[in-house]
Amino acid sequence: MTTVAAICDALRAPRRQHTVRILDVAEPLPVADLASRVAEREVGPVHEPSPDERRDVYVDLVHRHLPKLHAAALLTCDDRRLYATARTTDAIRLLNVATALFGDRPRRTER
Repeated sequence: MTTVAAICDALRAPRRQHTVRILDVAEPLPVADLASRVAEREVGPVHEPSPDERRDVYVDLVHRHLPKLHAAALLTCDDRRLYATARTTDAIRLLNVATALFGDRPRRTER
């Protein structure tokens, strides 16, 4: 069973926060499409992410962030796509409450 501490830990990194927010409102996505959307959120509306930025996000998601979100039951996957789970919406509510209480200031340098 996933604990509240595991969910909070999984949501600590801004890149994982972007990931669950995207998966919660999107159809199931291939990892490459998810990485592109996360990269777009990170660079903001100022410019389009470069292919290198998209690749870096992809690699980081696959090796660091997606396993942590999967372990916290915040996403699931088949061989081609990632899906939100029933816990994803609840985790986003928790994230929204924390953001409302404490602001959206990063506390650590973890991405």
